[in-house]
Amino acid sequence: MLELMRKHARNWIMKILLGTIIVVFIFYFGSTTWRHRANILVTIEGKTITLTEYQKAYRDLIELYRQQTGGQLNDEMLKSLNLKQQVIEQLIFQEILANRGKKLGLGISDEEIIKLITSYPIFQRDGVFSQQLYQQMLRHQGLTPEDFELLQKKSITAARLKDLIQEAALITDEEAYNFFRSRNDLINLTYIRISPEKFKNYVNVSDENLEKFLKEHASEFRVPDQFQVKYLLFMARDYGEKIKVSEDEILETFKRTKGKSSRDKDKPTPSERIAIEREIRISKGMKMAYAEAKKAHDTIYQQENFESYASSRGIRVETTSSFTLQDVPKPLREINNVSNILAKLQKDDISGVLSIKDGFCIVKMVARKPGYIPSLSEIKGKVREKFVHSEARQLAQKEAEKIINEMKNGKSLVQIGKARGFSIEETGFFIILAAPPASFGNSLELSRVASSLSPKKPYAEEPLLSRGDYIVLELKDRKPADERTFQEQKQILKSILKMVKSNEMISSWLQHTKERLEKEGRIKYHPELKEL
Repeated sequence: MLELMRKHARNWIMKILLGTIIVVFIFYFGSTTWRHRANILVTIEGKTITLTEYQKAYRDLIELYRQQTGGQLNDEMLKSLNLKQQVIEQLIFQEILANRGKKLGLGISDEEIIKLITSYPIFQRDGVFSQQLYQQMLRHQGLTPEDFELLQKKSITAARLKDLIQEAALITDEEAYNFFRSRNDLINLTYIRISPEKFKNYVNVSDENLEKFLKEHASEFRVPDQFQVKYLLFMARDYGEKIKVSEDEILETFKRTKGKSSRDKDKPTPSERIAIEREIRISKGMKMAYAEAKKAHDTIYQQENFESYASSRGIRVETTSSFTLQDVPKPLREINNVSNILAKLQKDDISGVLSIKDGFCIVKMVARKPGYIPSLSEIKGKVREKFVHSEARQLAQKEAEKIINEMKNGKSLVQIGKARGFSIEETGFFIILAAPPASFGNSLELSRVASSLSPKKPYAEEPLLSRGDYIVLELKDRKPADERTFQEQKQILKSILKMVKSNEMISSWLQHTKERLEKEGRIKYHPELKEL
């Protein structure tokens, strides 16, 4: 049972770890370089987050996620994580934590920072701090010693404040026991499954009802806007191929990033050398690509010479066919908030410099055709299908709610089922967090509902939606977990709960502070942020 607890706790812990990865990474590797040259995205109490700072943090964060997940994090998963918004938010949180920590006297002195940095093995040769190695590695990251030392001060100050907040998270034995019971008890449920399919014949389908449904759900039937664009690509690889990578750079990168299997080697293998050289080229190529894209944008914006500029620089103009915002062509779909960006562009407008995977692009709107709502006669079959499905679902839900109301008045689910002609099913005993019965598709929702049931309150307040059907649940029996097992797990449970509670406290405090600063006008979002 201990293994079971660990197994299911891992999902919560992973969410916490992935959430904190961003903060930790930005604190240690985010760059303040180029602040005076890059576009400002956000200002927080006089401190700024720049475009270049954001881009570097975003690229490095993606790499960190891939390392943490063993390379299993693909582009589709990255897109679903909305990392671009997370990076901006965590950069803001970084400043909030550092500023508040400093005001509370949790900062670190210059002497302490120097002592800490010189103790890092990554900056040592033969166990001794190397000033030359230190500066070389910082140059490779695009940092000055002043930048890096400031980042270290911020990270340590923020970490001290986080520790202070976390100390306030106390877990009682009762909380640990309730947590243990809710996730380890055996439970047996009876239930009725109510399918909308059984109610479709009771739906009143008339032209009047269909017209009303079309009007109320117009957005679902709307033919979307159509767009056609041209765009220029500035890819890191195109600029990186022209860069010469020195032997020193390869060795420095190898020593900094080598894994366990390479720990005893002084030099990379030929395949490792190729990979390292490619990574350096991409890193430097990204800086060059952005500079070229910014230059192109500024020139085209002023002179309105999109095609001629591209021709004079030997840049290929890519032209799309007509598309909707639900089917944006590659590589434009990699742009964060691409739908909002395209929706704001009028004919012949050009966008700002937009980030894509391993590069940047500039978009020009060639043509756009506004969307419209078809008449009922054009799409009557489609409207009828959705209307019947919607009405049947509502009838099924109402039936489920009637059954629950009768249960509240003291009737059992078995009594109600027999009276209404529903078959009664039984789950059999199962552990709440273990795999649910095969007939249930949403295990998390079932666990949440099932864990709240007790002999005093054996029914669920609301029907459970599972695979399109409405499920009415009733507790038949519950067997408590072995008390001896709780004693064995108590400290682990407390650790898990403390981690969850402390992270919730920190997140809540950060979000509240951020909202207050926004309300007071001490956080300012610049127009460039919308173009990311």
